[in-house]
Amino acid sequence: MRREEVAQRANISSAWYMCLEQGRGGAPSAEVLDNLAKALLLSC
Repeated sequence: MRREEVAQRANISSAWYMCLEQGRGGAPSAEVLDNLAKALLLSC
């Protein structure tokens, strides 16, 4: 899946997703992490 697709599914900007991938921009909220996990089809 492309970066833009993941960001769209997680309801965040592709720029913010890129920052997260690179470890920049601070810590994401629990909601953003949950949305990313769902977008990437991850389970706990």
